[in-house]
Order: sequence, then C-alpha cells, then structure tokens
Amino acid sequence: MGFIVKLTKADGSNVSQKEMDSLYLSDLQFRPLRKKKEIIDGKVHIEGHSSPVIIHAMMPVMDYGYIWVTADNQGEGYSKEDTEIDFVREAAMTRLVEIQNILESYGGELSSEASAHISACEEYLQLAEKKHGDKAYEFYHRALSHGLWGGELALFERSKAYKRSNPVFMLGCAAFGYEPGSDYAARFEKTFDLATLPFYLKEALKEEKRGYPNYDWVDKILAWCKEKGIRTKGHPLWWNHVASTPEWLMDVDWETMKKECIRTVKRSVERYRNDIQIWDVVNEVHDWSNLNPISQDQMIEITRIACDAARESNPDATLIVNNCLPFGEYVSQGLEAIKCNSNLKEDRPLFSPYTYLEALFENNVEFDVIGIQLYWPTRDMVSISRLLDEYLKFGKPIHITELGICSGDNHTDWADPQSKRTRWPLDHYLYGDGIWHAEWEWTEKIQADWLEQFYTMTYSKENIEALTWWSFYDPGYVPLSGLIRKDGVPKESYYRLHAFRDFIQKRINSQRKEH
Repeated sequence: MGFIVKLTKADGSNVSQKEMDSLYLSDLQFRPLRKKKEIIDGKVHIEGHSSPVIIHAMMPVMDYGYIWVTADNQGEGYSKEDTEIDFVREAAMTRLVEIQNILESYGGELSSEASAHISACEEYLQLAEKKHGDKAYEFYHRALSHGLWGGELALFERSKAYKRSNPVFMLGCAAFGYEPGSDYAARFEKTFDLATLPFYLKEALKEEKRGYPNYDWVDKILAWCKEKGIRTKGHPLWWNHVASTPEWLMDVDWETMKKECIRTVKRSVERYRNDIQIWDVVNEVHDWSNLNPISQDQMIEITRIACDAARESNPDATLIVNNCLPFGEYVSQGLEAIKCNSNLKEDRPLFSPYTYLEALFENNVEFDVIGIQLYWPTRDMVSISRLLDEYLKFGKPIHITELGICSGDNHTDWADPQSKRTRWPLDHYLYGDGIWHAEWEWTEKIQADWLEQFYTMTYSKENIEALTWWSFYDPGYVPLSGLIRKDGVPKESYYRLHAFRDFIQKRINSQRKEH
C-alpha cells in the first residue's frame, strides 16, 4: 500500500509532467529509495514504502526560484498510514519546524527581515487552512516561499554569530590555471591557503604509455605554492572515469585494476611525501562514474586498496574519500553516469555517497576525511545544512572538495525556450536544472550571495575543515562558475570571499583576546 502526492501551482493547476517525474522518496538520513510511481489525473501514486520517508520534488517556488523542495511531516517522516499528501502545504509546514530547530540550536537575535518572513509563513498557512477557495493554493505557495527565505536568513544570521572553537578551516581552490607572473597567480595567493594540484593519469600526468607519467605540470604548481607558503593537496590518486583513465587502463580485468591502483597511488604519494600531505585518494567510486564494470564489493575493495597504498607510502598523510552528488538523487531513478555495468543486475540497489560511506565504515576501510562535492546544488541552504549534519554524524572531518555555482545565463540551447529551463534534464546530471533565488537565470550577485551564505553556514559546523572552490577563472568546470571573469575582472563573489576571510580573521583575533 502506498500514498498519493498532489503537486500544484499557485493557481491550483498541476505542475508539469517533468516536475511530477522528479518526485522521489528518501529516508530521514536523505538516503534515496527506489520506488515505482505512476502519474494519474495529475497526482503521483507511489507504491508501498518503508516508513518514515521524506518526499523530494523539483519545482518552481513563487518569488524564490526553481529548486528541489522537501516535505518530511514536520520532522517525523511519512508513514504507511498516510494516504494523500498536499506537497506544497506539507513543505511549508516542514520549513516552519526546520526554522524552529535553527532557533533552538543557535543563539542571538533575528533581523527584522528574517522575522518578517517567518511571520508571513505562519500567517499564510493559517489563511490557507481557512480554505479560501482557490486562494488556498496561492497561500500555501506564499507560505512556502516565505518559509524558505526565513529559514535561510535565520540560518545565515545565527551561523554568523556562532563562535567556532576548531581553528582548522582552510579556504582552497584548484590551482590548475597557474602560470608564473600571471594575474591568476597574484590573485590566487591573496585569496586561498590551500591549492589543489592535478594528478589525473590521462589529462594531468599524461601517462599515455604505462609507467611513463609526466609530473612537470604538478612540479611547476608545487614549486610556486612552496614559495608562497600555500598548502597543497593532490587530486585524485584514483578515478576510474573516462576523463582520467588512459587507453591502457580501459577494459582491464579486476586483478589488473587492483595492481595498477596500488602502483599509481604509491608512486605519486612516495614522490611527494615531503611536500603534499593531503590527498583525494579516490574520487566518485560510488555508483556514479566507474568506467570499468565493478561490483559494489569491488568498489569497497578498490577504496581500501587505494587508501592502504597511500598510507603505506606516507603514514602521516591526510587521506580523503571524495564523493559527488551528496543527495544521491540519481539513485531514486536507477541512474549511473556511465552505464557500463552490463554484468550486474539492472535492479540492484545503487550506492548513494552516504550508503557507500556506510559500507566503508562497516568494512573497516581506513581513511581520515569525508570529501563532498557540491556543484550547482539547487536546494535551499537549510536543506544543504541538514544534509551536511547527516554526513557529520559519521564522526570524521569533512572537506568540501569541489564547489561550483553559476553566475549567469550559460546555456546555449534550451529544452524548453518558453520556460527557459536548462538543457540538462533531471535524468542526466540532476544538479544542473535549478535556479536559486531567481526565476530565470543565475547572476553574479546570486553567485556571491550563495557563496557568502554557504561559507558562513559551514564555518559554524565544527568538523567541516576545508572549502575548495573549483574554478577560479571563467569559463569554469561549471560554466561561468569562476570568481573572476575570463577577461580578468573579478566578480562580486571574489570580493565576498575576501570579506569572509576578513570576518574569520577578526573572529579568531576576538576569541584570542577573550582567552
């Protein structure tokens, strides 16, 4: 026995087929569930499930954006007994409970703007509950919008007031664009204290022939970082993806893969054991981008092999297991970035990053830090904060290893020119089809707002110890995600990051005086 979810627009009409298709369930730890669903008469019918669950759907939110929205029955999750759920109503009520949790967890006064949004959310819910005809739909939408704004402002303001005790908080960036004497180099050293260096076998080390890597690119960046006193991190030691795998490593058998993993990991860590102490040892090993067909047991084993090889080569190194798509939306639709696992059953459960990490802990795989990528995470900031709290429960430090947020209209072709939605559908990248704090497109100001809110929120979480923005200059891995335009002109986000650095330093100085 399942339940029915109703998703409506503010005028009471149904949302689009695409938005209904996006709907999925997760457990209360945000682990996605594979469940069959049907759309009948504009409502989503979902098969029976293990309770309690959270409902997720991507949809437009009035005066806010086009994002993933969640409803969780005010923190309790939905059970088998629930029958029909008005998603927008439930999502608005969820936000009020989340806001209350924020207010109970952090001290300090709220701004008048935050308080006004929270009051508006409460009152619009009350108006909707009085069933003002078709106006009820509009009031529920307005309540949700104000709840999202109010929750984010409360989180941002309370996070800013938080007094962090852990002094470790590195601000990093991929340093791939370094050239001696360049404007890039001058701005980089003034902005970041952690530089990511490239170790991709194919594109960086250019190991076209087995056993003949070229470390010139790495050595050039490393020499500059040592001169400027910038800490360095190597990325990635093992990534079995088409972007990193040379021809001689494609389609190898399992025994060969293990041997090559040990050989290539040990080689790089030993070479730089005196200079690089932080490593993204494996990258995206969970069910997302493995080029060669391996089972989930083998995913765990290759992670163990890589981490053990790195530890043997440098016992003092900090070893990171790096993961992408932390909400794991792809699991709900049974998707993989590279569909090469033809030897596996189509209906087998997929590893989300969270369940992959659970498996590593259950199998006693030794590593030091959980790495999380956040490219274009079109969720409200409160949802992102809640997800990070779940990962923090593992008890290990977290590094946000890769960040990329768009700053403009970067699309060259549209799936739907009338609605101006992105060319990347939900069944592809899953993180590219949303807009935060805008109706149509990202802007440089929205990028800067996102950066400031996210950096401030993560600074208030004691065990998050590093943030790495990926693309310093445009065009960027995520198009237009650089902090500086292609012509060398800084964006607002660049200055916001510098202001954030100043905020951290002032907070550290103030706490030193108090002690």
